[in-house]
Amino acid sequence: MDRGTLLRILAVVYMALVYVVLYRLYPEAFAIRLTPMLAISFLLGATAEVVRGARLALLYRCIGGPLDYRRGVEARFAGNIVALLTPSVAGGEVVRGLVMHGEVEAEAIPAIGVAAVDGGMDMIGNYLLALAALAAGSAPAAPIPELLALAPFAAWVFGLLLVASGSFSRIALRLAERLEKRRLLARFSRWIARLEKLHVKPRTAVVALGLTLAAWLLEAASYATISPLNPMLSCGCVAELMLMGVIPTPGGIGPGEALLAARCPGIASWRMVYIAAATLPGIPVFISGIRRRG
Repeated sequence: MDRGTLLRILAVVYMALVYVVLYRLYPEAFAIRLTPMLAISFLLGATAEVVRGARLALLYRCIGGPLDYRRGVEARFAGNIVALLTPSVAGGEVVRGLVMHGEVEAEAIPAIGVAAVDGGMDMIGNYLLALAALAAGSAPAAPIPELLALAPFAAWVFGLLLVASGSFSRIALRLAERLEKRRLLARFSRWIARLEKLHVKPRTAVVALGLTLAAWLLEAASYATISPLNPMLSCGCVAELMLMGVIPTPGGIGPGEALLAARCPGIASWRMVYIAAATLPGIPVFISGIRRRG
């Protein structure tokens, strides 16, 4: 058995352990009945991830890559597998970038950067919608999630402005030039220099944020279909649950469910359904590994 196969097996085993952790924390999450509304919730969740995959494909074109929506969707679902293993709800950017690029090599760094920007848009969109829920009086756990996520939100807004304005490219080149003069850091300078291609046109950024809103509404609708709350409160529950993912736990699971359990009925059960919708389609891509283009 080669090392790559072993790593993929270990990752799948670890993912199963994450499900076990969720069960230990919230056994009621698994006490759900298979109903038509549950199936609709699953489909809405999977569709939200498909929209995010289309957004990734659109952003990848900004660095000269082909507009391949299928690859973008595959990358999104495969990255979601790894996101379960990382200490946040945002994760898997490296895998998404490698799937988009097609090979494991240094030239994939710009694609990984695009995947990071793609993940940052989720944070920005989610925070803005959480603020909207707060203004509407539909944020059940305010202001705890909003305060916890304020610093990451501000950092991503600043980063997106740099990327959209082209300033990030100039900063990357200047930093690479400085590191190149240091013998021990010369290798890193070449990696950083490749990020010079990372520039998202403002128009593309606006379209990507629109897709972010569409994906989030599908996500909120996924919870609303199995929630007894009204749609506005359901939206607030989902927004604040995702913001709590800034706390470093595997997949961001735990803190948000604990905070919202009493205020958002069935939120743990919905989280389990959504995790399944966001990861199961990516298992074949993840196990098969990064395929080569051509």
